[in-house]
Amino acid sequence: MPRLSKLLFCLISLLCMASCSEQTAKSGQVPANDSPKADSIPAVAIIHIEMRDETNTIHESCVKFDAGNPVTGLDLLKRSGLSYESGSGLICKIRNRGCPGDDCFCSCKDLDDCKYWVYYHLENGKWKFASEGPADYEVADKSVDAWVWGDSTMKPAVVDFGKPCNN
Repeated sequence: MPRLSKLLFCLISLLCMASCSEQTAKSGQVPANDSPKADSIPAVAIIHIEMRDETNTIHESCVKFDAGNPVTGLDLLKRSGLSYESGSGLICKIRNRGCPGDDCFCSCKDLDDCKYWVYYHLENGKWKFASEGPADYEVADKSVDAWVWGDSTMKPAVVDFGKPCNN
C-alpha cells in the first residue's frame, strides 16, 4: 500500500501542476520582451538543475531579468539556455534527461521507480515542493528555482546564490 500511495501522490501533484499550467511551452523560445528597458529594475534568479543518475550532473545558471516585467519559472528555464520538452503544462525533459513531451509519465510505469522532473523553490533556506506549475509561478529577485530528476522524496542540493551569479 505505501508504494501505491507514493505513486498516487506523485501523479496527483503532477496533474495539479498541469491543470494549473495549461500552457504548452515550446523548447528554447525566449520572450520577445527580453531586452532591458531604460527604466528597468535589474534582478537575478538562479535555476538549479539536478540529474540524479550515474552522472550526478548539476547545472546552475544565473538568469538576469527586469523586476518591472515579471518572469515565470518557465521563463527562467527558457532563459537558462537549456533544452527541454514539455507537454500538458508539465516539463518532461531537460537536457536529454526525462520523457518525450507526448509521454511525460514514461518513467512512471513501475510503482517502485517513478521518476519525473520535480519542481522546487528555495524559501527561507529550505526547499519547498512547487504547488503550481512553472508557467504560473512568478519569480522574484534573488529567488532560486530547482528541477530534480527523481521522485518527490529527493530534495535538491544546497545552492550558494553568489556562486553562479558572481561569475
